[in-house]
Amino acid sequence: MRIKNITIKNYRGIKNPEKLEISNLNTFVGKNDAGKSIILRALECFFNTKKFDTKDIFKGKTEGESIIIEISFSPTVDVDDLALDSDNLITIKKDFSLINGKIKLTEYYFCNDFEEEQYQNLWNKKEQDLNKIISDLGEEPKKSGRGKKNVIRIEQIKEILKDKDRKNTYHELADFLKNIEKTYPIKLPEYSFFDAEQDLDVQATNFQSQFKPIISTYFENSKDKTSEIEKGLKLELASEFEEIRKYMTKNVSNLKKLNPTTDFDWSKSLKKFDLNLEFEGHNFDVPISHKGTGFKRLLMVAYFEYLANKKNIKNQIFAIEEPETYLHPSAQEDLLNSIIKISENAQFFLTTHSPVFAGATGGENSILVTKNSSGISSYEKGNQNIIDQIIKELGIKPDYNLLEETKYLIFVEGKDDIHFLNAYAKTVLDKNLEEDKILCVIGGGGSLKNYADLDLFKKLKGNNLYSVLVDGDDNKNGKDKWCEKIKNKCETDEAEFKKLSKREIENYCHPDRIKNCIIENIKKKEGEETQNPKITELETITITINNDTDVEKYLEKQEICKNFKNGLNIDVFNNMTKDEWKATDNEEEIKKFIEGIYERINK
Repeated sequence: MRIKNITIKNYRGIKNPEKLEISNLNTFVGKNDAGKSIILRALECFFNTKKFDTKDIFKGKTEGESIIIEISFSPTVDVDDLALDSDNLITIKKDFSLINGKIKLTEYYFCNDFEEEQYQNLWNKKEQDLNKIISDLGEEPKKSGRGKKNVIRIEQIKEILKDKDRKNTYHELADFLKNIEKTYPIKLPEYSFFDAEQDLDVQATNFQSQFKPIISTYFENSKDKTSEIEKGLKLELASEFEEIRKYMTKNVSNLKKLNPTTDFDWSKSLKKFDLNLEFEGHNFDVPISHKGTGFKRLLMVAYFEYLANKKNIKNQIFAIEEPETYLHPSAQEDLLNSIIKISENAQFFLTTHSPVFAGATGGENSILVTKNSSGISSYEKGNQNIIDQIIKELGIKPDYNLLEETKYLIFVEGKDDIHFLNAYAKTVLDKNLEEDKILCVIGGGGSLKNYADLDLFKKLKGNNLYSVLVDGDDNKNGKDKWCEKIKNKCETDEAEFKKLSKREIENYCHPDRIKNCIIENIKKKEGEETQNPKITELETITITINNDTDVEKYLEKQEICKNFKNGLNIDVFNNMTKDEWKATDNEEEIKKFIEGIYERINK
């Protein structure tokens, strides 16, 4: 299940209900103390109610009001509509009341139920109660298979009452979730929260829990060894109890034997682990706790890259405060790329001051957090001017140093595009863009800092000495809105806006050069004489790349290589021959784009 929206009332800095629509990747942006982390903390209290504290209560709460954290989940399978609200969501509310200085928790679910009370809350009723309702309605309960009794009975009641009116109604949670999870292959997500002060502590529960499946699998695969230990311990216990039995026979003469029974759970035998670091040239290892915060944040980058490459990351929610802390901008980009990849199968909540992370969703799911003079936080999303507001809130300024001694600017979406254009210009046109003072800068993509750099256009206006190059695929993550806004700027300034005819720059990679670079990488790792069968396999396969092929996913699906965009694409660009470039740029659009720039410079 995925979170669809969140409603919060009287929690910390939130007074009135704030209903936020949630996506897979959500970034909360705002000044210090605006309330960016409130949503993350509220989620923590929802999934672990023991975390709720009286300090979490909004100070201006009206007497008698509760603190409410309500989450609506989108089920990943078809679920009976009596378990859903009118928006077809599973909605759970946690109601925290303060009574005589103590917290009282009441949990509810919200569903589109029958108006008549005697037919309500069917998913919390027992089999005999459902049978009675059916009998009272004049029918016999249908026979059903094992484990499906209640579902069949609920369906039967619904059929009888199909013409009855229904309304959204709250019921106490009771066994609702347990019954739903027992009936359908769904469950509530697991929530992992990394706060800003934690520095991804290796011993933190949410870090350790990610490795529990490894521990469980190990013991499952080692049953022959563990059974020997269990057998030996049982014999040892039996020997000791035999001694005890002898003493008991004084009073219980017919007692023949004391047989101990044992119950083992090997998955719990490892409580926690830590990490020691061993470096080349050092004679000793170092506990990671001895390393600085910046180093621990680099572990975060590697940790999320690790998660990104695991296919079993499902039903997970990761909440991270200020992931950019102590990270170099390039490391921020690496971490963000990992997060974006994981967010295909999991959900992320990020608080940030970083333009890199703030613009991660193209503004589509950037949430601006502000606080008024009364200390109440509010959250704004989806506004047409949200990007400009966030840029202003973060105090992002365009980098006018880019203009020094620069004849022409090419704004592109990412650093790989810069390698792409430079490699093409050098190989096909025998040109060096940098030496010719043509500067490629990242400004057509989603980083808010890069978007702020678009104000450089105003400095260049009248000279028409800039172009913008974007990928052909602009129909996801709100990118089409970015492209439209940038295109309008270009038209206003009479500058060139170039959208590629192909999906992305990787679609210009020559298939033979891809194979060649993969083989060369294998030889670099294993030596020139390697007999790796992958080389022979690569030499015989055919790689087919069309204009709309998602190259990285295609190569992974064909088991040719994984993570093509993690540097291998750059190797391909840098090693392609002139003929290979001509073959992939058969319409000469890249050639004409670069040649057009030189024509404008030389006018």
